[in-house]
Amino acid sequence: ELSVQWNSYYQKWLMTYLNDDDEVNAIELRTADRLTGPWSAPQTVVTAEEVPALYAPYLPPRWNDGPDIYFTLSRFDHYDVFWWHTSLTRS
Repeated sequence: ELSVQWNSYYQKWLMTYLNDDDEVNAIELRTADRLTGPWSAPQTVVTAEEVPALYAPYLPPRWNDGPDIYFTLSRFDHYDVFWWHTSLTRS
């Protein structure tokens, strides 16, 4: 599952998804100037070591036009949804 959202603060498209590769197993974030890419290299937001059984990072349609990036994060071991945020360094 992935989620894509425009962020007017960074003037970038944001994409969050679960990389469940055996070596990674983390929520990652990528950015792009255009919806069609090219997309940046992945940035790890949270790992399965920090939050076991994580999946479904969803960017909501509100609250994503500033430096903080808000998203939901689910756990499938004892189903629960959490509200998280992170931020990027402007370049």
